[in-house]
Amino acid sequence: MASRYAKRRSQQKLLQDKKKLRVLGYGIIGLLFVGLFAACLFYAGLSLPALSFSPTRPQHFDFYTLLPGRKEPFGAQYIVQVGSFRQQAKANALKAQLALLGFEACVQVKIDQGVTWYRVYLGPFADKAKAVKKQQQLAKSHRSLVLKIGV
Repeated sequence: MASRYAKRRSQQKLLQDKKKLRVLGYGIIGLLFVGLFAACLFYAGLSLPALSFSPTRPQHFDFYTLLPGRKEPFGAQYIVQVGSFRQQAKANALKAQLALLGFEACVQVKIDQGVTWYRVYLGPFADKAKAVKKQQQLAKSHRSLVLKIGV
C-alpha cells in the first residue's frame, strides 16, 4: 500500500515539474519573439521616436492657428454652465446624462481658494443667441445659466 502511495506521489510530482517546465518554456519562447521583433525593427532601420524635453527653451503652442476661421483664441464667447461639483464622479455622471440627451458637454477643473470644482458646461458658442437657444433646449431637463467668457 505504501508503494502505491509513493508511486502516485512521484507521478504527481512529475506532473507538477512538467507544468513548471512548460511555463518556463513559454516564457523563453515569448522572450525570443520579443527579441526577434526588436531585431527586425533594428535591421529595418525603424526606431521609436526619442522624447526630448528642454526646460530652458520656451514652448510655443500654435494650436489656435490650426483652427480654421478663428481670428483669436478667445473672444467674446458664451458657454452654458449646467453644473458645478466638488466630486469628479458627479460631474462625469452629469456629462454622461447630457450625452444621452444628445448634448456634447465638457468638464472643466477649476481650483478656487484651495477647493477643486468640476464645472460641466456646453459650448463655447460664438454669440449669445446660440447659447440661449441651447439653454432653452436644455431647460426641459436641467437648470443652467449662460456665461460670457474670454473678455
